[in-house]
Amino acid sequence: MRLQPLEIFIMRRYVHDMPLDGFPGCDELASELQRQLTVLPQTNLIFARNVYGTFAQSPYPIDRLNVGLMFRSLTRVDHETGLALWSQLVRDGNPVVRRDVFEPMRSHVDSADGSVEEGRAQEGLTLADGNQLRDEFIRAHYLGGCHVVGHAAITDALREATHSVESFARI
Repeated sequence: MRLQPLEIFIMRRYVHDMPLDGFPGCDELASELQRQLTVLPQTNLIFARNVYGTFAQSPYPIDRLNVGLMFRSLTRVDHETGLALWSQLVRDGNPVVRRDVFEPMRSHVDSADGSVEEGRAQEGLTLADGNQLRDEFIRAHYLGGCHVVGHAAITDALREATHSVESFARI
């Protein structure tokens, strides 16, 4: 049985929110989960789109930021979907998400020498993509053109999962 994207999302939230003392395996599990999520587009592109999309729709800025730092591997494999996620996150309603997703790419956009072209290629972007994303970031950051994500389904699922975990903990 394969996990569903929402289950992977919830598992990652719990692993990363787990206190380290008393749970020595959590660090290794978190690192392995992060590695698996990073290589997912090369192994199962359709599933990766669903998983990354679930993270991008999270009501929690930290989840959107984390996927923003992961989906470079998706952009290299599926340019259109990756670019759509970049576009969504550089216009995110949270200024920290916008900035931290855009900043690593910024040096690749602002210059046109060979090393920067290689950097854009590592991100899975072209110069035109970089310019488009820079413009979207500036509009969102300075002019208020933010992308507001519909979080209701994920919020309900997290609330249900939290209730289940709390019920289990009382047993």
